[in-house]
This record gives sequence, structure tokens and C-alpha cells, in this order.
Amino acid sequence: MGPGLRAIPLEISRAELSFLRFTLEAHEGLALIYGDGQGRVEVICPAERFSELWSLLLELRESIDFTLIAPSPPADSEA
Repeated sequence: MGPGLRAIPLEISRAELSFLRFTLEAHEGLALIYGDGQGRVEVICPAERFSELWSLLLELRESIDFTLIAPSPPADSEA
């Protein structure tokens, strides 16, 4: 991963992944999803937007089913 980027690994089903992808696209420039199609993906964002992405993922956990894998929340987060 390049400098200035942060990643959050997730386990998520294909159906839920479609919704997550759609949601992230609506937040232009917030993050990209990289994965191998086996249910484990990385949500990658610019380091300066990590707190924003983290907050969004915490909100989305109420709507879609995914597991944060060894997350490292931002210092100002209420993980």
C-alpha cells in the first residue's frame, strides 16, 4: 500500500459487499474496496479521511453484516 493510505480489513458477504460498494461510491473519494472475491476485502482510504471512513463503517454495521478484522480505530474514535 502506498504512503498516505490506510486500510481497514473486513469479512463481508457478496450481497453485503454490493451495498457497501454502492455506499462508498456515494461518498466520492472516501475509499476504494480491494478484495479477492472470497469474502475478505480491504477498504482503503487516504490517511486524512480515515476517521470519516471509520465513523461511516461503524454506522453501517447497524444496517449490513460485516466483521472488522483487527481494526485499528483512529485515536479520536469511540470504537
